[in-house]
Amino acid sequence: MSPVWLVVLLVAFVVGALLPFGMLMIKSVRSSSNGLLIAGALILIGVSLHLTWLITPAFPQQAATVAFAAITLLVLALASAVAARGVLSSLEGGDAD
Repeated sequence: MSPVWLVVLLVAFVVGALLPFGMLMIKSVRSSSNGLLIAGALILIGVSLHLTWLITPAFPQQAATVAFAAITLLVLALASAVAARGVLSSLEGGDAD
């Protein structure tokens, strides 16, 4: 295993497990919606890094694989943001039906 992938695994563990766990040990973070949002985002980033560590080394062109995955993630994030706005506007009474 390349040292780069070892660093990715270590960062995934710290970001996806240690930091959120430490944050959630603090009562003010657990009772704050922003604190929970940050902890959840860190867990999501950690899981994404872990999946990258699992899948990417199996491909011969690792840089192209990571670039394709990053572009796909960006497209999905933008689509989610657009869909979330539509759902929020309908929940706020924008669509009475």
